[in-house]
Amino acid sequence: MTCYMRNMSWLFRVLEIENDAGTRHQVDRAIKSALGLSADAPCPDVQAYLKALSGEERFALIDAVEREIAE
Repeated sequence: MTCYMRNMSWLFRVLEIENDAGTRHQVDRAIKSALGLSADAPCPDVQAYLKALSGEERFALIDAVEREIAE
């Protein structure tokens, strides 16, 4: 799994979903989509985007990921 996912356990708790291989892949795709990155974006790039998010942007990310995995 991608390197940044080990720091995302908070997102799984907030979304109240299992942190297993299947959902990690789903959340990875949803995060990259929400950030406007390609599905094959390298982990360090995604991690840099995530670190740069403001508090408000993090809430928007949560909403975007939740919508994406609900589909």
